[in-house]
Amino acid sequence: MIENQPGPADAEAPAAADTAVDWRFDVTWFAQTPNPPIQFGEDQFEALNERGERGHYLVMPTAHRMSEARANGNVLCAYVNDFNGEHATAPPAGGAANAPVFWGRTAADRSAEIQQWYTGSWLAQAGGESRPDPAWIFLNEISRGTCTANEEYPAWVAELAARLEQAGFTVVVFSPFTRPAWAEMDWAKLRRGDP
Repeated sequence: MIENQPGPADAEAPAAADTAVDWRFDVTWFAQTPNPPIQFGEDQFEALNERGERGHYLVMPTAHRMSEARANGNVLCAYVNDFNGEHATAPPAGGAANAPVFWGRTAADRSAEIQQWYTGSWLAQAGGESRPDPAWIFLNEISRGTCTANEEYPAWVAELAARLEQAGFTVVVFSPFTRPAWAEMDWAKLRRGDP
Protein backbone atom coordinates (compact mmCIF):
# COMPACT_ATOMS: atom_id res chain seq x y z
CA MET A 1 0.00 0.00 0.00
CA ILE A 2 1.29 3.49 -0.75
CA GLU A 3 1.38 5.88 2.16
CA ASN A 4 -0.66 9.05 1.94
CA GLN A 5 0.64 11.54 -0.61
CA PRO A 6 4.20 10.27 -1.09
CA GLY A 7 6.63 12.58 -2.81
CA PRO A 8 9.12 11.41 -5.42
CA ALA A 9 11.85 10.95 -2.83
CA ASP A 10 9.85 8.72 -0.49
CA ALA A 11 7.61 6.86 -2.96
CA GLU A 12 8.11 3.15 -3.35
CA ALA A 13 9.94 2.02 -6.44
CA PRO A 14 7.73 0.35 -9.05
CA ALA A 15 7.83 -3.42 -9.37
CA ALA A 16 10.11 -4.86 -12.06
CA ALA A 17 7.23 -5.52 -14.48
CA ASP A 18 6.15 -1.93 -13.89
CA THR A 19 9.36 -0.18 -14.94
CA ALA A 20 8.37 0.50 -18.56
CA VAL A 21 5.38 2.55 -17.41
CA ASP A 22 5.42 6.09 -15.99
CA TRP A 23 4.17 6.40 -12.45
CA ARG A 24 1.18 8.52 -13.51
CA PHE A 25 -2.31 7.46 -12.44
CA ASP A 26 -5.48 8.89 -14.04
CA VAL A 27 -8.70 7.94 -12.24
CA THR A 28 -11.37 7.79 -14.94
CA TRP A 29 -14.88 6.57 -15.55
CA PHE A 30 -17.66 7.48 -17.90
CA ALA A 31 -20.31 9.72 -16.37
CA GLN A 32 -22.87 12.23 -17.51
CA THR A 33 -24.93 13.82 -14.77
CA PRO A 34 -26.95 17.04 -14.84
CA ASN A 35 -26.48 18.03 -11.20
CA PRO A 36 -23.66 18.57 -10.57
CA PRO A 37 -22.74 18.76 -14.23
CA ILE A 38 -20.19 16.03 -14.90
CA GLN A 39 -19.30 15.10 -18.44
CA PHE A 40 -16.76 12.36 -18.98
CA GLY A 41 -17.11 10.59 -22.27
CA GLU A 42 -15.21 9.16 -25.19
CA ASP A 43 -13.26 12.36 -25.93
CA GLN A 44 -11.93 12.57 -22.37
CA PHE A 45 -11.06 8.86 -22.29
CA GLU A 46 -9.17 9.12 -25.58
CA ALA A 47 -7.24 12.13 -24.27
CA LEU A 48 -6.19 10.23 -21.13
CA ASN A 49 -5.49 7.01 -23.02
CA GLU A 50 -2.85 8.76 -25.06
CA ARG A 51 0.08 6.84 -26.48
CA GLY A 52 3.21 8.24 -24.93
CA GLU A 53 6.88 7.39 -25.02
CA ARG A 54 6.14 5.23 -22.00
CA GLY A 55 2.71 4.16 -20.84
CA HIS A 56 0.90 5.22 -17.69
CA TYR A 57 -1.92 3.91 -15.50
CA LEU A 58 -5.66 4.33 -16.01
CA VAL A 59 -7.73 3.58 -12.90
CA MET A 60 -11.27 2.50 -13.81
CA PRO A 61 -14.21 0.72 -12.16
CA THR A 62 -14.56 -1.42 -15.28
CA ALA A 63 -12.02 -3.35 -17.35
CA HIS A 64 -13.87 -3.29 -20.66
CA ARG A 65 -11.33 -0.75 -22.02
CA MET A 66 -8.28 -2.87 -21.15
CA SER A 67 -7.41 -3.83 -24.74
CA GLU A 68 -7.54 -0.15 -25.80
CA ALA A 69 -5.31 0.86 -22.89
CA ARG A 70 -2.81 -1.91 -23.65
CA ALA A 71 -2.76 -1.02 -27.35
CA ASN A 72 -1.45 2.41 -26.33
CA GLY A 73 1.08 1.00 -23.86
CA ASN A 74 -1.03 1.90 -20.82
CA VAL A 75 -2.01 -0.28 -17.85
CA LEU A 76 -5.55 -0.53 -16.46
CA CYS A 77 -6.02 -0.59 -12.68
CA ALA A 78 -9.15 -1.58 -10.74
CA TYR A 79 -11.12 1.09 -8.90
CA VAL A 80 -13.32 -0.08 -6.01
CA ASN A 81 -15.76 2.75 -5.32
CA ASP A 82 -17.36 1.09 -2.27
CA PHE A 83 -14.30 -0.34 -0.59
CA ASN A 84 -15.90 -0.50 2.87
CA GLY A 85 -18.82 -2.52 1.54
CA GLU A 86 -21.32 -0.03 2.94
CA HIS A 87 -23.63 -0.38 -0.04
CA ALA A 88 -23.46 -4.15 -0.52
CA THR A 89 -26.83 -5.84 -0.34
CA ALA A 90 -26.07 -8.80 1.94
CA PRO A 91 -23.05 -9.08 4.24
CA PRO A 92 -21.55 -12.56 4.55
CA ALA A 93 -22.29 -14.61 7.61
CA GLY A 94 -19.56 -15.65 9.99
CA GLY A 95 -16.13 -14.12 10.29
CA ALA A 96 -13.31 -14.71 12.70
CA ALA A 97 -14.07 -14.56 16.41
CA ASN A 98 -12.92 -11.32 18.06
CA ALA A 99 -12.10 -9.73 14.68
CA PRO A 100 -13.28 -6.13 14.20
CA VAL A 101 -16.42 -5.99 12.05
CA PHE A 102 -17.48 -2.98 9.98
CA TRP A 103 -20.61 -2.98 7.81
CA GLY A 104 -21.12 -6.63 8.77
CA ARG A 105 -17.70 -7.72 7.52
CA THR A 106 -14.33 -8.59 8.93
CA ALA A 107 -11.32 -7.40 6.95
CA ALA A 108 -10.91 -11.00 5.72
CA ASP A 109 -14.55 -11.06 4.53
CA ARG A 110 -14.25 -7.77 2.66
CA SER A 111 -10.89 -8.70 1.16
CA ALA A 112 -12.39 -11.95 -0.16
CA GLU A 113 -15.34 -10.03 -1.64
CA ILE A 114 -13.03 -7.58 -3.41
CA GLN A 115 -10.90 -10.42 -4.79
CA GLN A 116 -14.05 -12.16 -6.04
CA TRP A 117 -15.27 -8.93 -7.63
CA TYR A 118 -11.88 -8.43 -9.30
CA THR A 119 -11.77 -11.88 -10.93
CA GLY A 120 -15.50 -12.56 -11.33
CA SER A 121 -16.61 -9.13 -12.52
CA TRP A 122 -13.86 -6.59 -13.20
CA LEU A 123 -11.39 -8.83 -15.02
CA ALA A 124 -14.23 -10.76 -16.72
CA GLN A 125 -15.16 -7.50 -18.48
CA ALA A 126 -11.74 -7.38 -20.12
CA GLY A 127 -12.79 -9.74 -22.92
CA GLY A 128 -10.20 -12.44 -22.29
CA GLU A 129 -7.32 -10.08 -21.49
CA SER A 130 -4.90 -11.35 -18.85
CA ARG A 131 -4.50 -9.84 -15.39
CA PRO A 132 -2.19 -6.80 -15.41
CA ASP A 133 1.18 -7.26 -13.77
CA PRO A 134 1.28 -5.78 -11.22
CA ALA A 135 -2.45 -5.77 -10.53
CA TRP A 136 -3.30 -2.48 -8.85
CA ILE A 137 -6.46 -1.99 -6.78
CA PHE A 138 -7.52 1.51 -5.70
CA LEU A 139 -9.89 1.55 -2.74
CA ASN A 140 -12.25 4.52 -2.39
CA GLU A 141 -12.29 5.57 0.39
CA ILE A 142 -11.57 5.51 4.10
CA SER A 143 -14.75 6.33 6.03
CA ARG A 144 -14.27 9.77 7.56
CA GLY A 145 -16.72 9.23 10.41
CA THR A 146 -15.67 5.69 11.24
CA CYS A 147 -11.93 6.31 11.23
CA THR A 148 -12.22 9.18 13.68
CA ALA A 149 -14.84 7.51 15.90
CA ASN A 150 -13.53 3.95 16.16
CA GLU A 151 -9.90 3.14 16.92
CA GLU A 152 -10.26 -0.39 15.46
CA TYR A 153 -11.11 0.90 11.98
CA PRO A 154 -7.52 1.83 10.91
CA ALA A 155 -6.41 -1.71 11.81
CA TRP A 156 -9.37 -3.12 9.81
CA VAL A 157 -8.33 -1.05 6.78
CA ALA A 158 -4.69 -2.08 7.17
CA GLU A 159 -5.59 -5.77 7.50
CA LEU A 160 -7.87 -5.61 4.45
CA ALA A 161 -5.11 -3.99 2.38
CA ALA A 162 -2.50 -6.47 3.67
CA ARG A 163 -4.73 -9.40 2.69
CA LEU A 164 -5.14 -7.97 -0.82
CA GLU A 165 -1.37 -7.54 -1.06
CA GLN A 166 -0.86 -11.14 0.08
CA ALA A 167 -3.14 -12.14 -2.81
CA GLY A 168 -0.78 -10.39 -5.24
CA PHE A 169 -2.33 -6.92 -5.58
CA THR A 170 -0.69 -3.54 -5.20
CA VAL A 171 -3.09 -1.50 -3.07
CA VAL A 172 -3.79 2.22 -2.80
CA VAL A 173 -6.30 3.49 -0.23
CA PHE A 174 -7.91 6.88 -0.83
CA SER A 175 -8.51 9.20 2.10
CA PRO A 176 -11.21 11.87 2.39
CA PHE A 177 -8.86 14.12 4.33
CA THR A 178 -7.18 17.01 2.52
CA ARG A 179 -4.69 17.20 5.40
CA PRO A 180 -4.35 13.61 6.69
CA ALA A 181 -2.08 14.62 9.55
CA TRP A 182 -4.98 16.58 11.06
CA ALA A 183 -7.26 13.54 11.20
CA GLU A 184 -7.27 11.72 14.51
CA MET A 185 -6.20 8.41 13.04
CA ASP A 186 -3.15 6.22 13.50
CA TRP A 187 -1.84 6.51 9.94
CA ALA A 188 1.15 4.31 10.77
CA LYS A 189 -1.21 1.31 10.78
CA LEU A 190 -1.81 1.89 7.06
CA ARG A 191 1.84 1.69 6.11
CA ARG A 192 3.07 -1.30 4.16
CA GLY A 193 3.64 -4.25 6.42
CA ASP A 194 2.02 -2.74 9.51
CA PRO A 195 -1.47 -4.27 9.74
